[in-house]
Amino acid sequence: ISVAKIRDNGLAARSGIRVGDRVQEINGVSMENKSSSDAANLIRESHGDVIITAMSVEEIFSEMEVEEDVTEKGNKWFPDEAALSSFPLGFVVVVLQVVAAYVIFTYFDYGSVGDFTTQQYIIYRDIMVMLLLGFGYLMTFLEKYGLGAVGFTMLLTVLNMECNLLMEGYFTNNFTISMDSIINAEFSAAALLISFGALIGRASPLMMVMISIVEALFYAINKVYIVFGHINAEDVGGTITIHMFGAYFGLACASTLGPLKKEFASNNSASRVSDVFSLIGTTLLWVYWPSFVGATETGVPANEMHCLNNTIMALIGSTGATFLLSQYLNEGKFDAVHVQNSTL
Repeated sequence: ISVAKIRDNGLAARSGIRVGDRVQEINGVSMENKSSSDAANLIRESHGDVIITAMSVEEIFSEMEVEEDVTEKGNKWFPDEAALSSFPLGFVVVVLQVVAAYVIFTYFDYGSVGDFTTQQYIIYRDIMVMLLLGFGYLMTFLEKYGLGAVGFTMLLTVLNMECNLLMEGYFTNNFTISMDSIINAEFSAAALLISFGALIGRASPLMMVMISIVEALFYAINKVYIVFGHINAEDVGGTITIHMFGAYFGLACASTLGPLKKEFASNNSASRVSDVFSLIGTTLLWVYWPSFVGATETGVPANEMHCLNNTIMALIGSTGATFLLSQYLNEGKFDAVHVQNSTL
């Protein structure tokens, strides 16, 4: 309430109250959200002295200047986080596209037409469904990151595949663009998305783009020089090169970020909707997992048959065991987290 009019030589004028002053309290009663009639009634009902607390015009203007100054400084020094990171993120993506385009057009060539089969494209398609839809929807288990999980999975996948084509091609001295090299790049992206599961909600988009580039480098080194080179392992299904590497790389990155702060703990919550979408991802991964495991054995029909049959039977067994143990460990109820992960 502001003072609109004062009688000359009246009690209020002699007490120092002026037109424009803001009345804050009358006899200890706050005037916030009160009308002028409420103030008048309080004064009429008062017996004895009337104590009015008011803020002068100068104090009002001084307070307004301070608020404007704080707002300007806040806008200057603390801009929106998304706007702050948009330029470096876009810059990294553009630079990577330019470098990849230059290297591919300069040093790479197409593979032999005689080596191409439609079966290779079917495998590529099945794995890509796993990456974009399977992993994408599986990552929606956090209700606040569902949109970013599905959308950002696509960006991370293509960036990591580009980097793998360059790095694995350099390490193996195989500068060809073929269905085999593209499927190998998909395996690298699968390792990244496994790591993403440990980082979603923790790492910013810029961090994840940088991690996708760095992980492609270490994935190629681990695969070419350590697993297939030094150890000379036969890693059908990518147990060592994809699953173990992706899991440990993601845990290492999460450890580097440090423990989760208490004020952000609520970001890890799930909801019925997020669990349903995550189960869709689990179902897609479940259906296409045999193609993923048998992708490297298409040249030997007996090996491919055993990969497919054994993977299907393993999935059937793990699904039955998951539902049995989930109900047993949760007092008769099924846990969505168990079903989303342990069935695979």
